[in-house]
Amino acid sequence: MTTSENKGGKLGGTLFLGFFLVICVGIGALMTYSGVRDFIHTKASLEWLQTDGKVTKSKLIKSKRSSSSVAWHANIEYEYAVQGGPFKHYRASFGDYGSSDESHAQAILDRYLVGKVVPVYYKPNDPAETVLAPEGTKLGIIGKFIGGVVFMIFGAILALIPYLASTNKRSLEEKS
Repeated sequence: MTTSENKGGKLGGTLFLGFFLVICVGIGALMTYSGVRDFIHTKASLEWLQTDGKVTKSKLIKSKRSSSSVAWHANIEYEYAVQGGPFKHYRASFGDYGSSDESHAQAILDRYLVGKVVPVYYKPNDPAETVLAPEGTKLGIIGKFIGGVVFMIFGAILALIPYLASTNKRSLEEKS
């Protein structure tokens, strides 16, 4: 193999790993950001104002995760009126997540039946920003954060592989 062919192979491998580094770090950063954002909103929403709202939709949604697994989601919509206007929203809690366990989504739906009057917590300076359960879904928030950190660490390890391989190769060449 010529030196230029060898360099081309190394370059291709490095670019390939670089691509996965960007993907992993990007996904990890988005997941971490989402978890931190949900945590901040959860803490803030504990101080939001409260009004009554009415559930207008409460539906179980099934979505495919892969060819062999599904995720179940609770799809809830509600309407409420504050500060002179009617509003509609959909957020039950910050950190909501789909689950392979149908009973998880069903338990949420059971709390929010169509027609039921429920407390709606809204942001005082933005009444369109609401939530039904201000305590948040801790598992969803923590899962996003930890999952994001794991993705970023995996991406960093991918970035180190070419460096460690070349360092190890130079070390072996120096010894011989």
